Amino acid sequence: MLVSQRKFARLIGRSHAYVNKLVKQGVIPTHNGKINPEEAKRILEEHKDPTREAQRKANEKRRKEKTIFEAAGNYESLADMTPEERKAYEEERKREAERAKRVIEEVERAGLEVSEELKELAAKSSLNEAKTI
Repeated sequence: MLVSQRKFARLIGRSHAYVNKLVKQGVIPTHNGKINPEEAKRILEEHKDPTREAQRKANEKRRKEKTIFEAAGNYESLADMTPEERKAYEEERKREAERAKRVIEEVERAGLEVSEELKELAAKSSLNEAKTI
């Protein structure tokens, strides 16, 4: 089964840019623009520089230590998360929305005017919107 570069990057836990770089360098072959995951994984194993093993282990450890929020970008939608991950994501989103609400309250106490639209946005914001507010 052939997959896109982005899908292959997700499969191996690497960035799309990294996979794209290897494709452009000719390390990973493509078939009509798609990648054979089994073949590409084998080639990557053979392509590894043994002198970089310590760095690889450090990077792998760093990747595994992501919080649910940092990992949220790895999912195409909330439906792809496990129930536990979804619950953790929603709890963190609510905390961020509460922080945004407190900031708006502080701004109002300082004497500045905040539109009703911004207040409503803070109350129902997504994680990224709450952080932006």
